Amino acid sequence: PEEIIVDGSTGRLHEHGDLDGLAASVLAMLRTPEVRAELGEAARTRIAETYGLDALAERIARGWLETAGRG
Repeated sequence: PEEIIVDGSTGRLHEHGDLDGLAASVLAMLRTPEVRAELGEAARTRIAETYGLDALAERIARGWLETAGRG
């Protein structure tokens, strides 16, 4: 999904049905382990920052403050 994967940064996105583009991206990643590692690390960081415990706690706290009229 676009909200998780940032094309070119945390992965590769293709239009539905773009099998040639998908195949090209898979082959490119198979051939370049350093690109694969960079995408993987960027994806792990994005997931941790967006969906990790700290991010969840911040969203909960913000919700409580908004509910209490302080946000």
